[in-house]
Amino acid sequence: MKLPYLKEESAGGRTYFYVRRHRTGTRIRIDGQPGSAEFLTAYTEALVSLGAGNVETRDSKFTWRKVVSGYYDFHGFKNLHRTTQHVRRRVIEQFLPAISRDDIRKFTVSDVIDLLDAKANRGAPEAAKTRLNALRAILDYAERRDLVSVNVARDAKVTRAARSLKRNPGGHTPWTRDDIGKYFERWPLGTREHLMMCILLYTGCRISDACKLGPVHEKDGWLRWRETKGSERIEKKPTEVPILQPLRAAIDATQHGDLVYMINQYGVSFSPKGLGQQFVKWARKAGVEKGLSAHGVRKLSATMAADAGATENELMAMFGWLSPKQAAVYTRNVDRPRLARRAADLIANEVRTSAPKAGA
Repeated sequence: MKLPYLKEESAGGRTYFYVRRHRTGTRIRIDGQPGSAEFLTAYTEALVSLGAGNVETRDSKFTWRKVVSGYYDFHGFKNLHRTTQHVRRRVIEQFLPAISRDDIRKFTVSDVIDLLDAKANRGAPEAAKTRLNALRAILDYAERRDLVSVNVARDAKVTRAARSLKRNPGGHTPWTRDDIGKYFERWPLGTREHLMMCILLYTGCRISDACKLGPVHEKDGWLRWRETKGSERIEKKPTEVPILQPLRAAIDATQHGDLVYMINQYGVSFSPKGLGQQFVKWARKAGVEKGLSAHGVRKLSATMAADAGATENELMAMFGWLSPKQAAVYTRNVDRPRLARRAADLIANEVRTSAPKAGA
């Protein structure tokens, strides 16, 4: 979607973007990567500075910008986890500049689908679903404030359109055992890179928890912590996993903080995003193919546990899942021939023990 008043200019082999309402008027330069949340935020601020983003009319309270501003002050938004708030703001600020001055009452089902398609057509169907969640939340707020009569983002046509978006059924690409071997070969015991892999592999934790795990979570040879994901919505029981010998060795051999294991070169803990990005860089240096992330290690860990015979309940306990359906993804994808052989052996053994003995 073309942004109003946004101009593009090239000079010295570089491309610059700026906002100017009139040919001879003041212009404001926009820095950042086009399409990024930072770029779009700067663009919106430039519009306001030039008087293009705050044109007051009798119906100004119905503009998208005004409604979104109210949504940000709404308790339903403020009660979200701070990380969720940050992500949702980024999602909203990506599409808001193009519709900021539009009347929200005139927003249609087709407009919703167009916004979803715009994201999906750029190869981001999952991001389109996230965009839909943000639109629904804003329009829910507008509906309860009598700014709109109905939430068009919850229309049946929108739901069907969202379901038709192509999705990656497997999600994050899982690592392989060969990938793990490459990684450990590049990062030996005693390095923080080695410790990071051991935390992911032997606890099955998410990156949001890996950045906060530390000595304070150790007790009697176990790690015990409350998962970050979903903590603002549901009360989950603490996750508890034994500290296996390879992890114990990595912890003892690596310099770490008093509160958390993973610290940077300055002795400061990582943010979840920062640690995730750093881990990807370490993986690339180890020769691991592009596209593998920390969550892929979690998937390999679950697969290895299932291959070794872990039950769905055991997987749920280790990986913090609340539904057997999540664990079933791994138990049904284990080595089927091996399980078939074990089942056949059980049948054969049952026949041998129950069959009548000769001469009986």
